[in-house]
Amino acid sequence: MTGAVAILREELPSRLRLFPLKVAALCAVCAAVAAPALGNGDPASHYLPTDPVFYPFESKVSPEARRELARVLAAAKDAGFEVRVALIATEVDLGLVPELYRKPQEYAELLGKESRADYRGHVLTAMPNGYGVFLASGTVEEDRELVADLPEPGTTDANALAVGATSAVRALAGARGLELETPAAPSSSSDRVDRLQILAVIVIVLAAGVAIRLLQRRPRREQPDAQ
Repeated sequence: MTGAVAILREELPSRLRLFPLKVAALCAVCAAVAAPALGNGDPASHYLPTDPVFYPFESKVSPEARRELARVLAAAKDAGFEVRVALIATEVDLGLVPELYRKPQEYAELLGKESRADYRGHVLTAMPNGYGVFLASGTVEEDRELVADLPEPGTTDANALAVGATSAVRALAGARGLELETPAAPSSSSDRVDRLQILAVIVIVLAAGVAIRLLQRRPRREQPDAQ
């Protein structure tokens, strides 16, 4: 027993000395595995290769604004002018590059370069203070000047960013002689319910009016003479 304790005392210090090295090696392996998964530090660069729009994390876009932006982007793509959009409301949406907040053109260039392995069309960024645009094959200077002259959203509200981006896509398409015709949005179920309720009220009012007129036209019975 004493001999075993002695051996353990001799081996323990050496194992403790090796422990930090093992931890460092494990961390290096984990970093090597995680690096390809993380890729670039900004979230939008992971969305845009497959999705036409990157939406802000903290500020929500209404369904109506989403549908309108999606329709405009689809119409532009059908016309041969594909654009993908990054809506950046706050620094949080930029991930590891928060220093590019309120620098829409610089971020458009970074985002376009990061995404060009999978997507080589136009990239449009929308921030509270304006827009940026980039094309992997070489940004047209007129496009940069055009979006720079557009009214700024002026707010971190995601709806305003989506509406502004929609207008920016239309403006870029218009500069190419493209007039984007988008189909009308389908009526929501709540809209249909409201219309049915209004129609029901109108029918009831009309029926009541007809009934009153019929009652007014009926001949009155003569009252018997008092005795």
